[in-house]
Amino acid sequence: MAIKRTSESSDSGFSHARTPGAVVKLPRTRLILLFLAAVGAIIGLNSALVRSSIPTFATRAPLGDGHGVFMVFGFLGGAIGLERAVAFQAGSPAKPKWGFLAPGFAGVGSLLMVFEALPFVSRETAIAPLAFMATNPQALPGIAWTLSMAALTGIYLGVWRRQQSVAVLIQLLGAFLGVCGIALWARGIDAQILAPWWMGYLVLTIVGERIELARVAFIAHNIEWYIFFASVAFAVSLGLCLLNPTVGYPAMGITLGIMLLLAITHDTARKTYKLKGVTGFMGTCMLVGYAWALLAAAVWIFSPTGFSGYWRDMAIHALAIGFTMSMVAAHASMIIPSITRRPMTYKPVLWVGWLVMQVGLAVRLLGTTRGSTVLWQWGDGVSVVGMLVMMVTVAVLNIATSRKAPARPAASSAAKSEK
Repeated sequence: MAIKRTSESSDSGFSHARTPGAVVKLPRTRLILLFLAAVGAIIGLNSALVRSSIPTFATRAPLGDGHGVFMVFGFLGGAIGLERAVAFQAGSPAKPKWGFLAPGFAGVGSLLMVFEALPFVSRETAIAPLAFMATNPQALPGIAWTLSMAALTGIYLGVWRRQQSVAVLIQLLGAFLGVCGIALWARGIDAQILAPWWMGYLVLTIVGERIELARVAFIAHNIEWYIFFASVAFAVSLGLCLLNPTVGYPAMGITLGIMLLLAITHDTARKTYKLKGVTGFMGTCMLVGYAWALLAAAVWIFSPTGFSGYWRDMAIHALAIGFTMSMVAAHASMIIPSITRRPMTYKPVLWVGWLVMQVGLAVRLLGTTRGSTVLWQWGDGVSVVGMLVMMVTVAVLNIATSRKAPARPAASSAAKSEK
């Protein structure tokens, strides 16, 4: 999900260049939006602890029930939307700002969920215009998050008009799945039923991004379109899951597995994991992420209970933590600097948070195979700690590096396009 483009990347509408060495003042608007995404993450992780019956600071509904929606649309949706908006603005001569509606509405959705947890909103004597929120708490935040995903879809359409590529098509399909998934949630459909749709949004976004970053490798083997057709089949299987889960989940696992195998066998991570420093860290994170995602596909294919109980939970979190968060960790040293306009030096300490997340998932898997609630709870708790450590580590490294490189005015007029 990175913005920064390397020598292996394409000339897509997401790429942007900056004068080497130019450091501009901190973009306050971006930092506020990034903070709102972090708020979504904190509340989502708190909700994870609530789900596992681990003591935490806030258990009131909907804060205690919104783990998935906070993490996918409040945190990751906000971060992805912000990254895409920054790149879209930088890659367009017109410097459009409307793309920032995507992370903006994502933050609004999180704030509305928090607002609904306030005591006066859910009382029987609630203020008349807000009374419906007590009976349908998913409506307003769901609308905000749907608008966020719609704006993200608009960004991809804008990029497609400038440059047609398979990578953009896959990401556009992922955003469409996100729109459908969150809109259905806003209508009151249970999050457990829609979780595969939400994972589809994240998986297709990341797979499309990997094709974009390593486009030379994928084009060389003429594999882009095969991955696209597999992603379309995967999207169709999501609809089948709603109609006939017994058939839909195995179909989803098969199509997901095919798409991932096509991607991993041509991703440059197969070679870069052997290197030292940030390149090796990124390659390792990505390969392990692919492995967790393939586990999720296998669960949906072979497990007769792949859409319920511990195995359903394992498949979802193999994608959400194992795949998605590993990919986020891999690209954090590029994502955050592109947003904050500050460099971030790689340090081996980045391994700590990522490794803790892997340990948490492994314990969770052990609990799943044994049907142990205690192990499942411990795995959940350890994963939460790992994600918090990762977030804090990235923030500290970015701030520390920024202090070593004092800001100075940039010559580029593009820097003035955002407050």
